[in-house]
Amino acid sequence: MEKLNEVDGTGINPNLDKVQRAREEFDSKIAMPEGYVEVVLSTRGRIGAPAKFYIRNFSPEDLMSLGLADKEDVPLKLYLFDLLYFKNSMIDEPLVIRRKTLEKIVNTSTEQINLSKMIIATPENIDEAVKLFNESISKGHEGIMIKNPTEPYIPGLRGKKMLKFKAEPETLDVVVVGGTYGIGKRANFVGSYKVALKGEEENKLKEVAHVATGLDDETLAKLTKLMDTYKISSKGTKIKVKPRIILEIAYSEIVKSPEYEAGYSLRFPVVKRIREDKSLADIDTVERLKSMFKGW
Repeated sequence: MEKLNEVDGTGINPNLDKVQRAREEFDSKIAMPEGYVEVVLSTRGRIGAPAKFYIRNFSPEDLMSLGLADKEDVPLKLYLFDLLYFKNSMIDEPLVIRRKTLEKIVNTSTEQINLSKMIIATPENIDEAVKLFNESISKGHEGIMIKNPTEPYIPGLRGKKMLKFKAEPETLDVVVVGGTYGIGKRANFVGSYKVALKGEEENKLKEVAHVATGLDDETLAKLTKLMDTYKISSKGTKIKVKPRIILEIAYSEIVKSPEYEAGYSLRFPVVKRIREDKSLADIDTVERLKSMFKGW
């Protein structure tokens, strides 16, 4: 496993040492937890929304992308929330069993290693769930995950068994694979973006929509510059790019569509923001889109 405190042999944030040791401890226990590394960002003394990176994908390059690689005092914490493997596969075990096992094997004696806060909500203690949601929003998070505690682990699937509850309506994280330049005053900007989700086959992307709204001139200029950076080819007003730019998009409805490779599309998609804190490994899946469409 790559040492997390090294980039080209140069030592960086010492807090990474503790995260690295935790990962090595999981390896020694033959365990595979699910979790994320949280980096708390601040500007002029004000705490901003935390950036998150899934533990299995996290690398020093993520700190470099935030301009923090050479800083030693970056608040960096690991939060674990599920367990996929412990000596044997646990994905068929219910969440309550996976969580109890996780709590037994994780050492949280240092502030860098944590278990995510979890409650078992019932009609009798629903106030605790509301409190947890409000705490999450107050700390700059998007919301909370709601899961059926009796269900096994199903990658990428959300619906009745697992859903994300946000302060705002559900969104999708997608990757840009192409685009079209605008006309008139916006002829120098890429005005429409072709976006995709992870397909069922490994390393396969499936186009799902074109999105052209929710973009002011400043965002268009930034995106157009990124499109030029990652350009593979262009023809006329069309441009094809490497899958590097992650967007969070909102929409009014998921519909079946033979026009797109995913087999589904999004009505009235709107760009909410550029997700610079996420990578290609973090985008949503066609499987998740199907589960949302069917209401599983």
